[in-house]
Amino acid sequence: MYDEPITCWEDLAIGQVYEYGAVSISESEIIEFAKAYDPMPFHICPEKAKQSPFGQLIASGLHTLSINQRMSFDHVFSQWAVIAGKEISHCQFLAPVFADDVLSAQLTITDLKTLGNNARGSVYFSIVTKNQLNQPVLSIRCEMILACKSRV
Repeated sequence: MYDEPITCWEDLAIGQVYEYGAVSISESEIIEFAKAYDPMPFHICPEKAKQSPFGQLIASGLHTLSINQRMSFDHVFSQWAVIAGKEISHCQFLAPVFADDVLSAQLTITDLKTLGNNARGSVYFSIVTKNQLNQPVLSIRCEMILACKSRV
């Protein structure tokens, strides 16, 4: 299933940190995503957004979460022996994301547990996504199931 050397469950350690990102989000991307999935006026109309508490267009929280997922896949999950995502919890949108913001993330492994016959294990981790000002904009906790070396 995996073509390159892959990180299995037992290769991970509690406290391990991955830092990645530097993805810019444009006004047109904010509007396009929001029109398809979250068409609130402050996500799709720059004029109406000026009248909102934010004073300008902001990205949908779901868009921010989706960008986070893509960054996490590109820099971490694509290298892991992922069987399945199991849970996203404590999802907090901490600050608005504006056009031209540059997002980066830090993933920290918080726990590891074996499952069943030791052919797989759960990895628990938190991710904090920040903007170019180092201000947290998103915080989530997740559980993912990874294969053990005996299964790969």
